[in-house]
Amino acid sequence: MESNQPQSTLCGHVESEDPHLWLEEVESEQALNWAREQNLKSVERLQTDARYEVLYKGLLEIYEDPEKITRVTERGGYLYNFWR
Repeated sequence: MESNQPQSTLCGHVESEDPHLWLEEVESEQALNWAREQNLKSVERLQTDARYEVLYKGLLEIYEDPEKITRVTERGGYLYNFWR
C-alpha cells in the first residue's frame, strides 16, 4: 500500500478507518522509511539524556563480551545453543 489515506478494515461487525494500516506492510519502502524516521527521533532523544553515554558503554561491553556469546552445537540432527 503506497497511500497514506485511511484504509477501511472490518473490526467485528463495525467498519473503522485505520490511518496506519499501511504499516502492516512491514517490508514496504514506506513503512521502512517511517520506522527509520522514528528510530532517528528515538536516538536523538536518548542521546540528550545525561546518563546515555555511561549506559551505552556499559551495555556495549556486556553485549560484546565473548564469554556471553552463544555457542551452537549440533547433536543428532538438532541444533542447541548455550548462553554463558
